[in-house]
Amino acid sequence: MLLTMSLGLFVACQSEIDTKQAAEVKEVKEVKKAEKQINRPSPLTNKKLVKTPAPGVKIAPAGPAGNSFPLVADSKIEFIGAKVTGDHKGGFEKVKGSVMADDAGKVSMVNLTIDMTSVYADPFPYAEKFVSHLKDEDFFHVEKFPTASFKSTSIQEGKITGVFEMRGVQKEITFDGTFSDAPPYDLKAEFKINRKLWGIEYAGKADNLIKDDVAILANLQFAK
Repeated sequence: MLLTMSLGLFVACQSEIDTKQAAEVKEVKEVKKAEKQINRPSPLTNKKLVKTPAPGVKIAPAGPAGNSFPLVADSKIEFIGAKVTGDHKGGFEKVKGSVMADDAGKVSMVNLTIDMTSVYADPFPYAEKFVSHLKDEDFFHVEKFPTASFKSTSIQEGKITGVFEMRGVQKEITFDGTFSDAPPYDLKAEFKINRKLWGIEYAGKADNLIKDDVAILANLQFAK
C-alpha cells in the first residue's frame, strides 16, 4: 500500500516544466552601471561620451527608428505552473513590445511590457479562483505591480540576454531563443525560471506544494 502511494506521488510530481531548460539568472548591478556610463554628457563639453560597458555586458545598438517592428496583437506569452497534483497553464492577454533590426536585417533589440492584470488560466474547475489568487500579493500582486517588462541587452546566435523586471525586482536572464531572419520577425522561446528570485514566495498548501520553477513560453511575431 505504501509503495503504491509513493509511486502515485512520484507520477503526480512529473511536470512539463521539468522538460524546459533553465534560464541563466544574474544580478543586474553591472548592467545598470554600464547603461549609466553609455551616452553620459560630459560636464565640460556637454557632448555625449561613449564608454565601454562593464565586463561581460553588451548593450545592443538601438538602430534607426525605421527599423522598428511592433508586436503583432495575437502574439502570446504563456506560462506553466505546477503543484504536486499537476500543472496549471495560462498566459497574459495584453502584451506590448517591439524589436529593432540592424542595417543587415538582424534583430538587435527586443522590448516587451506585460500587463499582469490580464493574466488568465486555461479552463479547469477552479480557474476563476486560481486567477484571482495569482493577482493577489501571494503571487503577482498586480495592484502594486501592474506590469512586468523585458529589455534585451544582447542578442546573439541562439541566445537572448536582458533584464526581466517583475514585482519590482530586476534580474538579468539569458535564455535560448530564435528570431526569424527577415520580417515579420518571429520569436520562439521556452525556458524556466525560479519564481522565488522575483519575490514570489508562496509555497502552497502543505499537502499540495507549488514548484519553485515556472515555465515561460513565448510565441511572438513582430511586423510593420
